[in-house]
Amino acid sequence: MIDAQYGGIPADTASVMVVCRQWTPGHAGGTTVDVRLSRARPRWEVTAPPRAG
Repeated sequence: MIDAQYGGIPADTASVMVVCRQWTPGHAGGTTVDVRLSRARPRWEVTAPPRAG
């Protein structure tokens, strides 16, 4: 992870844009993923698979 920025954070849900470095054989680069969360006890939970941005 290089950086993270809130895409939106209402009372019980959140969208976090995460910028990541990505390495594969013969290639280095990066991607941005949109991680969706919902408030749960005792911690937040991922509610949707990350989507490439």
